[in-house]
Amino acid sequence: MSIFKQELKFHRNSFIIWAVVMVLFVFVYLGSYEAIAMDEQMMKVYEKLPEAMKKAYYMDQVNMADIHGYFVSTFMYLIILMGIYTAISTATVFAKEEDRRTAEFLYTRPVTRTNIFAQKILSNLTGLILMHLMVLGAIFLTLTGIITADYEPAVFVYVVMSTFFVSAAIGAVGWLISTFLTGERLASSFGIGLVLGSYMCHILSGLAEELEPFQYFSLMYYTDLPFIVQNSALPWEKTAIMLLIFVVSGGLAHFRFQSKDIHV
Repeated sequence: MSIFKQELKFHRNSFIIWAVVMVLFVFVYLGSYEAIAMDEQMMKVYEKLPEAMKKAYYMDQVNMADIHGYFVSTFMYLIILMGIYTAISTATVFAKEEDRRTAEFLYTRPVTRTNIFAQKILSNLTGLILMHLMVLGAIFLTLTGIITADYEPAVFVYVVMSTFFVSAAIGAVGWLISTFLTGERLASSFGIGLVLGSYMCHILSGLAEELEPFQYFSLMYYTDLPFIVQNSALPWEKTAIMLLIFVVSGGLAHFRFQSKDIHV
């Protein structure tokens, strides 16, 4: 069995669990839109929220009574879930080999380290693409089956695309982290901490003007969901930054993996 297929098989159960969680999230939150949007009391509650909280959930830039505004304000949680899934699966991709005492066998197989690296990251990317496609499918299934309000399909596609580019950047950083760490649990914790730390930066940046620079360390800043709602387009400058992080981190991870010593 090829390394690529082994990796897919290894991550199969976790992929199914995460996919079910994210699809259910879409069905529950997006499917609740019309009940919430038609509830005047709920809309008044949103209006009375502190400004910092409104900013954190984009309520200062989008209309919660609109399907697109409601979607992006709740989609933040899915970005966090997707980020955690990506961080765990990528940060452990190399670290788990030494933790499970399989590194010596893997690295002495008649394949180059570049080949091993390529097959492992390709398996990660395959899972990531499938996960985003399933989320996108759940979104449109909910929109066509439950929602009666008018909507712009491109907005939802661009939101998922933007999330994919950010997730890919997280994945590349995860690969780089994985080449330095030797414990699977440590790598997972590091990856989760990276995503949750990013979320905290997003929250902090909205508390005071002096803290706004923290937004540059937030995943939400680079997805720029309000921009997508307002323009029906990807935030190309921020997307380019994510692609740059993906290329640079992926390249550094490959370089580090090539020269990494084996510990068994």
